[in-house]
Parts: sequence; structure tokens; C-alpha cells
Amino acid sequence: MPTVDRERFMRDGYVILRDVLQPDEVMELRESYERLYPKQKAIWRDERGPNDPPGGRFETARQPRIQRIQNLIDAQTANTVEAWLSERTLGVAEQLLSQPVFGVHEMQVMCEPTFNYGPANWHRDISAEDCGPLRVLQEALLENGPDYVQWNLPLYDDKVLWVVPGSHTRLNNEAENRQLQEDAQVPLPGGIPVELEAGDALAYTHYMLHWGSDYTPGTVRRTIHGGHTTYPDWTDIGFAQHLSLNSRARFESWTVLTAKLKDAAERCLRAVMDKDRRAYLDGLQSILPGAGPAGQLQLTIYFCKAALKLHLLKRTDYQSLPADVRGRAESTHGLTMNWGPAFAERFTKVEADAIWVGFSELERHLRGDGEIFVDREGKHSSEYYPEEMAEPFSIKDFVASWPNGSA
Repeated sequence: MPTVDRERFMRDGYVILRDVLQPDEVMELRESYERLYPKQKAIWRDERGPNDPPGGRFETARQPRIQRIQNLIDAQTANTVEAWLSERTLGVAEQLLSQPVFGVHEMQVMCEPTFNYGPANWHRDISAEDCGPLRVLQEALLENGPDYVQWNLPLYDDKVLWVVPGSHTRLNNEAENRQLQEDAQVPLPGGIPVELEAGDALAYTHYMLHWGSDYTPGTVRRTIHGGHTTYPDWTDIGFAQHLSLNSRARFESWTVLTAKLKDAAERCLRAVMDKDRRAYLDGLQSILPGAGPAGQLQLTIYFCKAALKLHLLKRTDYQSLPADVRGRAESTHGLTMNWGPAFAERFTKVEADAIWVGFSELERHLRGDGEIFVDREGKHSSEYYPEEMAEPFSIKDFVASWPNGSA
């Protein structure tokens, strides 16, 4: 198992690992992904809309991806999943993550587009709607370490990605904001290219500013992408029949962890409903042992997002809500323990409404008063504060916001 410098990872926001895959492994994975790609293309053809081209997303996506590879594999292509469980990937994540118990999250491959669309925008892989203000996430990262490590592992030489070292623990500076407002598709001050040869890897925190620069037209791209998280979301693991016994056991253990996380989340939400401060704080510790105030606040914001979904999903007039609102309510976001409609079945409408009331004061601190905020990168707008709450609000403030709550 390669030893990684965790202090450097925490300082820079990433580590580059050379020769994670040996040449024969690279070739075998290339062959497997060429078997999987037609299956993904068939899915895109089936999903295409009436105005889409025959290939659907294969022809229109700026960055086509082979997604959820676990749903596509067979015995011949099981190595595409096994690669995520080796000592050179899973073992590295174990050294970087904040908790000793964790699992794989998302297994994808980024491919070249069918047309030259130019560079992407600089961005961080988070949103205020799903995760909360950036400052809270950064403070929790510094306090506890990462709860997610993201990977880029190319099977062909890849120089597309750029990063801004150290940007994962701070807000954008004035020079960056000025450049992003002028043009978010050119190098940022302090940005550097990550030059990876086939078999090398980049492990990084998705809070960091990064950029997909221009693709070279005609260049084949097969870059493995995904990560490892302390909040895995695994229930259906029928695909594990194709894996080695050790790997199958890993996924089986992650289904147990997922179930425990869901039970712990339910206990936390019911503690909010009951205004039981001690039970709530104990529940947070069961999910993130040793977490300090920043980590507890981060988890609480995750639960606030879950509470809103519960409240919406249980509305009697749910089907009359706008399609985009229903889409948000039904969406899942495993990295923040938001599991969508299936999780909502654990609660009645009365319970969901009571839980939502318990988060009302926190929601007021997270959401602007009718103001719409646009991400610095110009990706999308939101009613939620993207960087910092308008007023300080702590975990103590949260539990104190429940009238007549128990100690």
C-alpha cells in the first residue's frame, strides 16, 4: 500500500500518485470499458427526448460519462469495480478520510465529447442547496478531516484538469472573483495543470477550485472518476456476484453501514421532532465520532436539507407543486445522507412537518430573504447563501432554538 502525506493533502487539497495502475492493468481496464461503453450508449439512446439526436446524451453531453458501472458489469468487466477496492485506491482513501469506516461512492468514467465545446467553468463540486455554505464545509474539513475523497485516474494520458492548490480551505479571493466574473473559462491566478500519465491518479477534495480545460479534439479520454466516502449509500449489490469474495464482503459490509447511517439519521430527526437536545447531540456523535462544533453543524445542515425533502414529499398537494420543486424533493445526495422518497417512508406527514418546524430557525440562517445568489462560477442561481450565513449560527444556537426542549 502506498503511503500518502495526509498533511500535504490537507494543505494543498490534493495528492498526485504515480503508477497506481500497472501497464497491464491499464490495458485490461481499457478493454473492459470498451465493453461497457456500448451499454451506456444504449441507455442514452433509450432515454433520449423527442428533440434529441439519435444518440441522446452521447451526442450532446459536454462530458459523456459511463455512469454507475456496477449496473453494467459482468464477470468479464468486474475489474472496473475491483479497481476501486485495491490497496492503491481504497488503501489511500483509508489514510485520508476522517473516519475508519467508509465505502466507495460513485464509480464512473469520463469520456471525450463528440464535439469540441471548449473549456468548462472553474468550479467547486458542491452547492449551497445540497451541502450548505462553503465556509461551514471548510471549517468542518479543517476540524475533522475529509468525509469524501474524489479521484481522477486516467487510462490515457490526461492533462485536462487544473486546480488551485489550497483553495479548499478558503473562500475565493478578490483576484479569483474578478477573473471568474470576467471569464470563468481561462486559467485562474495560482491555477496549475495536473498532468497525469496513464495509470497515475489524483486524489483530491471536491471543495477545491478546479477546472476542466479544453479537450484536444479526437483524443480518446477514459478517466476513472468517483470517490470514497464516510457516508456510503449501498442497498442493491446484486452486481457483487461478479466480484472476488473479499470485494463482495466489502460491499456487504457497506450495506450494513448504510443501514446504520439511515437508522442514526432517523434517530436524529426524531430527536428534533421531540426537542430532545441530548438525544440529538448523541446521535451526531454516533455518526461522526469525535466531531467538534463545526462537524456537528455540518451534519445538522445536511439534516436540514433532508427535513425539507421530507416536508415536501409528505405534502397533500405534492403533485401540484412545480416540477423543479418535486425534482429537488425526489433527488438523492448520498454524500450528505439525503436518500429521497424511500427514506421518507419512515415518517408520517405529521412527523415530517414537526421535524421541519424544528429546523425553521436554521433554515432562516441558510436561505436569503427572497434574494437569489449566483455562484461565483456562474453555474446556477439559488436562494441559499453560497459562502457564509448572514449571521453566525452554531450547533448550540440550533438546539437552543427549540422552545421547551429537553436538556
